[in-house]
Amino acid sequence: MATRTGRLTRPDRSGQYARQLGWKLNSRQQKIQHKFRLGTDRREAESRDELLRQLWERIEAEAGQRAALWDDYTLEIAKAVARGVGRIPLPPLTEEDVTSGFQALIPIAIQTSKGCCVVRS
Repeated sequence: MATRTGRLTRPDRSGQYARQLGWKLNSRQQKIQHKFRLGTDRREAESRDELLRQLWERIEAEAGQRAALWDDYTLEIAKAVARGVGRIPLPPLTEEDVTSGFQALIPIAIQTSKGCCVVRS
């Protein structure tokens, strides 16, 4: 399913640049896009946006014929990227993560302006 691919335009009323990217299930199990707030600095917001796009493209590639969705795990990673967190501690993988094919996404090394990366706890 297509996602928005345009560039960031202007900040919202609170001064934040925002991007709706990827799909998740809401409480009624309906597919909706997640809105990421990327900060008030345009250059940093564009950098974070690019990292989020790369992560989402990887999720789409790994989904294959299944619907690409943010799960709790990948959404937490994406939210941290959107906030500009340089090191993202991750909980250990569960058996369900391993059997669902999620291990293909881990380890994810995300190069940010503050350095690297996502780390496993």
